[in-house]
Amino acid sequence: MAESPDEHDNELSAHLALFHFDRLIDKHDFKAAKAYGEKLLAEADGMLEIRKNALLCELLFLEIIGEAEPREIKRLYTKKL
Repeated sequence: MAESPDEHDNELSAHLALFHFDRLIDKHDFKAAKAYGEKLLAEADGMLEIRKNALLCELLFLEIIGEAEPREIKRLYTKKL
């Protein structure tokens, strides 16, 4: 079955957004990466589960190397992840 153009555009957009998120991390702009990652997570309804989990892992990493707020780590580090 062929994908609809909207599905492809959404997946492509999600992929490009994650590239931008990873680039912020690569540049060690952790504050901006965390803010952008949280924004992506809030809008992740149609995102593939594997991409969403990768995003959650990166946000967990940012939390651990940053202020490491236990409540936030517990929110991100679930059994499902």
